[in-house]
Amino acid sequence: MKEHYNGKCIFITGASGFLAKVVLEKILFSCPNVKKIYLLIRGKKNLTPMDRLKKEVFGGLCFQRLRKMLGPKGFEQMINEKIQAVAGDITQPRLGISNQDALELSQNVNIFIHSAADVGFGNTAQHMFRVNYYGGMEALGLAKTFINLTCYTYISTFTSNLDIQDQG
Repeated sequence: MKEHYNGKCIFITGASGFLAKVVLEKILFSCPNVKKIYLLIRGKKNLTPMDRLKKEVFGGLCFQRLRKMLGPKGFEQMINEKIQAVAGDITQPRLGISNQDALELSQNVNIFIHSAADVGFGNTAQHMFRVNYYGGMEALGLAKTFINLTCYTYISTFTSNLDIQDQG
């Protein structure tokens, strides 16, 4: 795994989702020589995408092992050096990514991990289709513009909502 990610730039969709967090933590913990990780995330209320990442993604228990290993300052430094938030929305054409970000991604990304999805069973079929089918097609279309892409991985999150506690 270390050799595969060594010196590479990675783009991950679904950064606030359970599986993306697990994958992200594993890469950061096991592959200290990863060059950069771009994370697609929506802005929310009064939070910038990077503020949202720091609060909702890196503030969780999933990253406790890294925080302990690196210490608070080292953990913050790793985030600042290796992580770049990319504002976007899986339901939008080209994932709602700005022209400037799309250009940077197309020139730098080697590995694309698509894990964005909606597994909320209370949503309409139209919404689920827009997110899970068209969002996937937009992700694949975007990946085709990446001139240094060597790997595209799709992670299906169907029925993997594991961060909900068992009520029984």
